[in-house]
Amino acid sequence: MRSVIISTSCVLFLILLWAYFYFFSGEILTDFSQELTGPLYSYISEENWEAAEASILSISEEWETNKALFYTLSSHTVVREADVAMARLNEFILNKEVSDAHAEIGEIRELFLSIRQGEAFTVDNIF
Repeated sequence: MRSVIISTSCVLFLILLWAYFYFFSGEILTDFSQELTGPLYSYISEENWEAAEASILSISEEWETNKALFYTLSSHTVVREADVAMARLNEFILNKEVSDAHAEIGEIRELFLSIRQGEAFTVDNIF
């Protein structure tokens, strides 16, 4: 009986840990997506490169802070792709390439969505 209680407690703890991470990381990814598609996208469209550089620097610093969390609990491949896409976006902004920067923002948004879906508690993710 004692082992059943310990096993059940461990399973409940893991489920609660997953739920906390799922909702916490969802907020982070939503914030990133909103920053990318909101002000940064507008700065690039208006060719306001100084504001775009400041914005991508802020987003990149925040991404670097939170990236380890995603590496720990998400697919390394998707997180690495998002990391590379962020670096490409930074270069496109520095080179003042509007269409490439817009395309990269779309790719990053899709990668963040993929990270989020990969954390969901679904049958596909379990098996």
